[in-house]
Amino acid sequence: MYYSKPRTGYDKLLYTQHIERMKNIKKTIDNEEPIKKKYVNKYKAEQKLFDSRIQYENRMMLERIAKNIQEHQLDNTPSKSHQLHYSFMRKMSYEKRMRELKSIQQNNQKLLYNIENAQPEYNRNVWEEEYKERQEKMKQMLIYPELYQKRMSS
Repeated sequence: MYYSKPRTGYDKLLYTQHIERMKNIKKTIDNEEPIKKKYVNKYKAEQKLFDSRIQYENRMMLERIAKNIQEHQLDNTPSKSHQLHYSFMRKMSYEKRMRELKSIQQNNQKLLYNIENAQPEYNRNVWEEEYKERQEKMKQMLIYPELYQKRMSS
């Protein structure tokens, strides 16, 4: 059999380093399950950011309003000129409504008068006379007026 000489010196050092590297070697083919990433709905994330920004702005606005109210910096009472203008406009609109109501009432009165005093368009008496005349003409045109007379009487 063939036996090699025992390693010594630098060869021994290289061999031990080689053995260490072989122990710590990693696989070249990765056959493990891939790392699952957490699904993030982009729309929901954006909506959440948007909502939080609105809440922050609302909170800041409420703080400013509360500060102004506490320091009595908020003047929300209408001025005298605004009050006068408002009352004037109310009075004008009231008068306008009254004028419109009065004109509507006058138009209704005229319409009622015209309806009450309307003359009839058709005269029933004239119709009856025309009917009798037509009947007489029919009798004159018939060959046997006696049969017609019997039929009409029964």
